[in-house]
Amino acid sequence: MNAFLQILDFVPEVRDGKGKLRAPSEFKELCFASRDHSAAVFCCFNSSLFRWFIDVVTDGSHINRREINNFPVDPKELLSICPDIVTIANKLSTSLKSNSQHRTMRYKHDTLTVQCIIPKYSKPIIDDIDSILAKYYGLTDEELDFIINYDIKYRLGRDAGEETGEEHT
Repeated sequence: MNAFLQILDFVPEVRDGKGKLRAPSEFKELCFASRDHSAAVFCCFNSSLFRWFIDVVTDGSHINRREINNFPVDPKELLSICPDIVTIANKLSTSLKSNSQHRTMRYKHDTLTVQCIIPKYSKPIIDDIDSILAKYYGLTDEELDFIINYDIKYRLGRDAGEETGEEHT
């Protein structure tokens, strides 16, 4: 499982040992025809469905342009099915920011303080997004259940209600 693959609509903070803001490494920008299209794709690319897609077609650590281009989504059509997707995108972004944690990482050459994004705290919103995408893609209830519970039940091999004392992201 790779928790550092992130699609964000904001730039997470990274500060060096002197407190100076610096750009995150490996940061790529996507451009869209409108803010609404951007919001629709932001939701889509933060879904469990997209995570499953990435796990199936990549090494799980790298997202290349071909994966972005090959994920079949039309933001205009998605917006027509769910005009509230922009509101949901704002809710997700707020949740990701408010549940982030600033962690200090010490290296030989410097100390960095990094805003770490923890999507598991936004899972109810992500589940709502997956429900919308299930309508968009015509998924059955069984297929939606597979996607929503993919990490817990299938990828990690645990029953959804089972308490293990372990934290999962």
